[in-house]
Amino acid sequence: MQFDSTFASTLLTIAAGALGYCLATFWLKPMVLYIELRSKVLSDLVYYANVQSPEGLVPDEIRRGAEGHNALRRHAGELAACDEQLPAFYKGYLRLRGRSLSRCSELLIGLSNTVEFDMADKKRKAILDQLGAGAHLKATL
Repeated sequence: MQFDSTFASTLLTIAAGALGYCLATFWLKPMVLYIELRSKVLSDLVYYANVQSPEGLVPDEIRRGAEGHNALRRHAGELAACDEQLPAFYKGYLRLRGRSLSRCSELLIGLSNTVEFDMADKKRKAILDQLGAGAHLKATL
């Protein structure tokens, strides 16, 4: 049986499309999700940095503090889920750079439960280290 070049090119196109779909869905999408989530966590850490303890705060700051705690908990859950989806080679890459999504998730939960400013500051700095934040961002907090 002789293969027609059109049939062979069609098979090759289908195989390339399937491979591209798998790469995009199972490798690239989780990596992009992690990068977006990292950006959201860093943004919320800066936005909610000065609201930690409800003592001495006005009602608007107390509300913002509660929003901050909820946002940190949501991000912790999202990071834990993202850690399950990332491809092994990318997890290894993050590990080599000293980053751990599971550790960051634990620290975010801990930060959301912390009311003492000094302890919150230590956890915030540890989260920034786990996410690989730059020195300019660490200086703002």
